[in-house]
Amino acid sequence: KFANCIKCSLYGGDMFYDLRLLAGYNYRQYRFRQNCILFIFTGKLKIQGLHFPDTLLETGKIVALPVGIEVDMNILENTDCLVYRFNEPPILCETQYEKILLPRQEGKNGQTLEMLPALVHFTEGIVMHLQKGILCQKFFEIKEKELTFLLNSYYSKEDLLAFSYPLLGTLNKFRCFVLQNYYKVKSVEELAFLGKYGLITFRRLFKEEFGEPAYQWMIRQKQEHIFYDLTHRNHTISEIANKYLFESLPQFSNFCKKNLHASPRELQMKKQDKA
Repeated sequence: KFANCIKCSLYGGDMFYDLRLLAGYNYRQYRFRQNCILFIFTGKLKIQGLHFPDTLLETGKIVALPVGIEVDMNILENTDCLVYRFNEPPILCETQYEKILLPRQEGKNGQTLEMLPALVHFTEGIVMHLQKGILCQKFFEIKEKELTFLLNSYYSKEDLLAFSYPLLGTLNKFRCFVLQNYYKVKSVEELAFLGKYGLITFRRLFKEEFGEPAYQWMIRQKQEHIFYDLTHRNHTISEIANKYLFESLPQFSNFCKKNLHASPRELQMKKQDKA
């Protein structure tokens, strides 16, 4: 019925994929490696994390999830959804380009959108293509542009701005690289090497993009995530120390005392006090 593309180098890809999430299953500390837009066909789930507000997603909702964010997802009902993954949105025209690259709003949280009929038809079509085995990368690049056009045509600038807040800081390639990789390394030097940047160039680009020195930013990220894990998640101190690449428990304890002004055990007690 259509060309056999299995041997083509452009066959496959995972820009779009349909997903069924089973009730009762929880994704703990799930970290997004690309920007994602999640379209909920049926079901209910809850997403929560350090830099993402508690968000309940139900049938007909759309949510934007930025690269690098770490969240917990609790599946409350069997959920069928479509996932769209991307690094940068396609640019259709100058007007659309200006609408996407809105002024950054640091500290703002994204809002969900309702799936309007045009988006329902679009997403159902994508799922049909996937289930039929039509997995051409070039085809889905066309559909990606169609999705961008529909979002800009059927939603107001104000709604898109509220929806897109989480993604606005990820459209720069350098920033996207940092958010994808900073938690994998122990130092600024390792991060620069991973991105094949000279150290001086990396520090300059980082200061221009993030507004503060790379070392200071990385320490602050580690502080915030460690505090969240100790006070909101049910992990042992050893598990958290290993997660953040500490070489020993005393080293981890010293970091907490210096930067969070309490020992790991004292911070965990705060969680118990709230219970």
